[in-house]
This record gives sequence, structure tokens and C-alpha cells, in this order.
Amino acid sequence: RDKARTTNGSDSVASFMLARLNAVTTSHEDATTVEDLIALLRSGDEAALQVVRESGRAMGEIVATLCNALNPRRVIIGGLVTHASDDVLANVRTTVYELARPLATRNLVIGHSALGQLAGVAGGMVLATQSALSPQYLFSRHW
Repeated sequence: RDKARTTNGSDSVASFMLARLNAVTTSHEDATTVEDLIALLRSGDEAALQVVRESGRAMGEIVATLCNALNPRRVIIGGLVTHASDDVLANVRTTVYELARPLATRNLVIGHSALGQLAGVAGGMVLATQSALSPQYLFSRHW
């Protein structure tokens, strides 16, 4: 099976989840891909669920810190695991609301990415368009 594929930040976290899962139990040493982790989650594997919950809490601590500093209106969590299990998003939300300041979370929405695996491509297109159409770029050209 082909294991080479691009990952976004959440899928990198999923790779960490796999490493953690293999560290806490020897019965999942064959779980090496994000898809393997998703299959374990869908089968109701307790060790996989526990690792995903712990990872959601760790992500929530980081998001809470960012919310306190940046005060965003929306935080979008993407990746294959977040769509396969509600445990990641639920633990991120719980941790953020526990740790972030009330003013930072008053109107905060934490949700799934609507773009799924295309989020990175869409973000790259937006950045490229903004760069190509920026006044600095347009006026620095000598026609």
C-alpha cells in the first residue's frame, strides 16, 4: 500500500497519535497510517479513542493560547481524523473554553474544515492571488 501522501497540520498530529498509540499498546504495531487510525476509531478501539482524546486536549491548549493572544472569531480544525471522530473536536472545544479568557471565547466558533483535504490547496491559491495582485508586486514591475 502506498503510504506517501501530503499532510496538513492535523494529519501531522494524527501521525503523532499513531506513534503515541504504538507506545501505549503493543497490539497496534501494524497501525502505521492515518487510515489505520481511522479504522481503529470506527471499530471503537479504546486505546485509539484515548490517544485521540489526549491529542484533542493538547491541541486545545495550543488553540486556547492562540485565542488569548489573537482573539479570532473562528478556529477551523481540519484533517482526516477530525472528520472520522468527534472526540478530537469535542476535546479541543472543551479545553479552549476551560483555558481561554471569557472575552476571547464569547463569540468564538470552533468547527470542521468545509474544504476537507482541499483546504491546503485553497489556502495556497488565496496566498498566490493576494501576492500576485498586491500593490507592491504590481508596481515593482518595470513594464
